[in-house]
Amino acid sequence: GGIDYLKAVIIDDKLGLNAHLEEEMARLREAVVCEWTETVNTPSAQTRFKHFINSDKRDPNVQMVPEREQHRPATPYERIPVTLVEDNA
Repeated sequence: GGIDYLKAVIIDDKLGLNAHLEEEMARLREAVVCEWTETVNTPSAQTRFKHFINSDKRDPNVQMVPEREQHRPATPYERIPVTLVEDNA
């Protein structure tokens, strides 16, 4: 045991696992998709964000709470129930 055994397992590949783990990591890296990049490059995916893209209007469904002299989105438990009323003027 100890640090020498740990070095032998990780650095010297004493258990013969490193090649398998490297292959698995390579597969995972190939499968990862950046959701932001996908959204920016896919117009149909942008419809989910259309209500606030290039808009100065506040999203009434997003409530902010103060934390450490900053604001962050409220968790579901912190939200205050709000009834939306349309302005027909």
